[in-house]
Amino acid sequence: MDGPTCHPMSGAKRLFVHGLTGGIATGKSHACGVLQSLGATILHADLLAHQCYAPQTPENEKLRQTFGTSIFTADGEVDRAKLGKLVFSEDQQLLKLNKVMFPAIERRTKEEIARLEIEGRSWVVVEAAVLFEAGWERWMDEVWTMVVDPAVARLRLMKRNGLTAMEAEGRIRAQMSNEERVQRARVVIDSKGSKEETAGKLRVAVNDLKKRVKKKIALDSMSC
Repeated sequence: MDGPTCHPMSGAKRLFVHGLTGGIATGKSHACGVLQSLGATILHADLLAHQCYAPQTPENEKLRQTFGTSIFTADGEVDRAKLGKLVFSEDQQLLKLNKVMFPAIERRTKEEIARLEIEGRSWVVVEAAVLFEAGWERWMDEVWTMVVDPAVARLRLMKRNGLTAMEAEGRIRAQMSNEERVQRARVVIDSKGSKEETAGKLRVAVNDLKKRVKKKIALDSMSC
């Protein structure tokens, strides 16, 4: 891919839906920036989740019924910090949250994908830490995962979010392991090196994706 408008599915009959996942502090945001520079349209599941937290949404009301008023601000929005502390401290609470949020985020994501397809986009990356947990890979063309050693992720999380070592470890342990993600993903990107090194790995992976898609749909050319 030679420029920011080149898509791996140029010439394809439908939009290519590409999942990007990974544990907390594995470099997903950086990866999204690189993929966007290579032509992808990015959808962040976390940002779509924020829409569900807003007052007067069905999800907001379901969360109020499930967790009570203690996780809400005076304006009626979900206080994400309070909600995070609650659900990451007890597995059952996280399961309750997922039961409300997974279907809602999936619906909003699919709505956005449909809109982008109408606009003529050909490559969308759905970035979601809980992609496998939610089962969203079933409607995606391919899934990549970011990984990094848990010790590195813990240090990044402590620095970025101001968490204690115990808090950071709790959030990491609450998520799917690197090993399981690696087993289920088509492509694995280790972000233990510098951002430049990770970007290089992503560029190689995108070039490989371009070749795979070209072979699959038998295009004469995939250049823009």
